Amino acid sequence: MKNFKSFVFEKTTPLYIFKTENFLDNNLYEKIRFNFPEIPKDYTDYDNLKFGFSNVSDHYKSIIKTNSYLRELHDLVYSKEFFEFFYNSLFTKILLARKDNFLHLFKLLRPAKFIKDQEERINFFKKIFYNKIKIGISFSYIKNGGFIVPHTDGIGKLISLMIYFPDTELLEESELGTNFYNHKAPNYQNKHLKGKNFDEFYKKAELIYKSKFDRNNLYGFIKSNYSWHSVSKINFGNKDYLRKSININFYF
Repeated sequence: MKNFKSFVFEKTTPLYIFKTENFLDNNLYEKIRFNFPEIPKDYTDYDNLKFGFSNVSDHYKSIIKTNSYLRELHDLVYSKEFFEFFYNSLFTKILLARKDNFLHLFKLLRPAKFIKDQEERINFFKKIFYNKIKIGISFSYIKNGGFIVPHTDGIGKLISLMIYFPDTELLEESELGTNFYNHKAPNYQNKHLKGKNFDEFYKKAELIYKSKFDRNNLYGFIKSNYSWHSVSKINFGNKDYLRKSININFYF
């Protein structure tokens, strides 16, 4: 898939949220869905019954050697075409999302250098004059009863892309998407809200968009100090239900 489908902006304020329908070749998507990896023994525990693993783990490196469908996705995501399509298409909006941070703007205005290999070494000249951009892939699992608290994502993240893998076509499952909010408080350090702050957030925040947990649609957003989002508590199916997704992130 070299010619990527254009995306439509679902929201442009207070954050940029976009969507592409039928993002992957449908056959590839279904093969991944039916062969979605189980939670490995060396998973990362993100609290609140959310688990996962990423491209830097040994498990990821192992499965892309044995699962041809995941290898195909890996090759797509780490292609020059994929990087250039998303980074170039969203560059102006990435700058606008960082308009309050001079150092970030200065860094972003340097020529972009896509680091395909996480362990790639670059020379001193490129370190000084280029903006290094990396892509990460993570497999996310939220168990029944699990959730993700409101947060804005880490400082170094630029773009987040999400592909969901529902098990059914039931309306109840389609409602398990990601919540996005309008909240006036900036969250530069990506503080995950708990306790009193958690309750205060929901008193002041306005839900402005909720993605559908549907098949083969790509949802994305641009990180900013106000890119507040969460996942509501999962209450679907039996106790063994897993909310599965693949998240693709651009970092600098």
